[in-house]
Amino acid sequence: MIESKNARNFMVFAVGWESIMTLRILLLLFSSILASSAEAQAALWRVPSQCPTVQAGIDSAVAGDTVLVACGEYLEWGIEMKSGICLRSETGEAFCVTINAQKQGRVLHCEDLDGTTRIEGITFTGGAVAGDSYPWNAGAGVLCVGSSVVFQDCAFVENAAGGGGGALRMAVSSPILTGCVFSDNVAWNGGAIYCSASSPEFRRCSLTDNFAGIHGGGVYCSASSSPDFEDCVLSRNSATVGGGMYGQGSSSTLTGCVFSWNSADDGGGMQLRDATANLSGCTFLLNSADYGGGLYCYDDSSPVLMNCTFFGNSGKMGGGGMICMYGSSPELGNTIIAFSLAGEALATYQSDPLLSCCDLYANQGGDWVGDIAGQLGTNGNISLDPMFCDPAKNDLHLRGKSSCAPWTPPNPECDLIGAWPVGCGTTAVSAPDKSPASWSSVKSLFR
Repeated sequence: MIESKNARNFMVFAVGWESIMTLRILLLLFSSILASSAEAQAALWRVPSQCPTVQAGIDSAVAGDTVLVACGEYLEWGIEMKSGICLRSETGEAFCVTINAQKQGRVLHCEDLDGTTRIEGITFTGGAVAGDSYPWNAGAGVLCVGSSVVFQDCAFVENAAGGGGGALRMAVSSPILTGCVFSDNVAWNGGAIYCSASSPEFRRCSLTDNFAGIHGGGVYCSASSSPDFEDCVLSRNSATVGGGMYGQGSSSTLTGCVFSWNSADDGGGMQLRDATANLSGCTFLLNSADYGGGLYCYDDSSPVLMNCTFFGNSGKMGGGGMICMYGSSPELGNTIIAFSLAGEALATYQSDPLLSCCDLYANQGGDWVGDIAGQLGTNGNISLDPMFCDPAKNDLHLRGKSSCAPWTPPNPECDLIGAWPVGCGTTAVSAPDKSPASWSSVKSLFR
């Protein structure tokens, strides 16, 4: 009886286990069928062989589809992007496909698009908007509203906006831009980029030769925006205020970025007003302004700078490297401010900056002067030649015997000072040429 009962129990268990395994196999088959069905539904729309225009390709596509554009120039404007699709040039490189609005309006409009929306290898040019107010006067290249579009290896060249954002205007958006180029764009504010209440991410992007009538030749960020820049180059941009970048009421993060040859009346490289910023490993090179050649902090702006290098900047009326005014109290750690061509290393007015492990040296208007004079010799602060490898050629790497090398006397408590490590013979920082280029070709000039 016991054996019979055990046999029956085993048979029940076996039947139950077989049912479970059968159900699992059916579920796996069903999932596979669904995945295959989804793949089968994704379509490729070719422009112009299947669809005559870029807009026609987008109109034909649904979420998950790709609009593949053959190399060439497309004379279109007012294009409406669609959520969840990928718009891509056939090579994935910006020089392959150019969409030229011929100054007839905005090139592309992105509204309420989710993070699965992608734009790859497209050049946006010839956009022009000059309305009386937002949004009609903003984002001549691309306008993003409530969108999280991914831009990969795109170029924004020669677009002009009567309001904000010659190349790109963002409102309540979080786009991600990687390897993108912004060149020769013009606007009243934010010559290339204007962000409002937005959190964009920029990776390995270059902004060169952009112009703003008032704020932010390269970038303008306001209204609680929190942009994040990594390994970006801002070069030869100009504005009245904030030649490279202007931030007001914003909180920016910049890592490994280079500000070079930018110019403005105030804040040649960057100006912050009632704003915060975290800068790590950034370089301010040969920027110029009346006040604050490299960086101008104003109205309670207290950025944190770590391992940054300021070299050859000019503040004709004050602050060759930096100027801090009206309650702005930045913190500088392991930072070099050297060889300013005009103005002192760090000028202050009604502000209280704090420096540690910093080297201020050979600035035309003085080094440890004014309100910061008492900080020399404390907290690892020094005034010694940083011994750049080749300053005449803007090679800001350090020689092995530099006092800014890690853990080196007379400040053995300090790690590396400045943005560039020890090691000569690498590529110096030099100005990119006027022609639009890929990010990699621009950034290579700075390493």
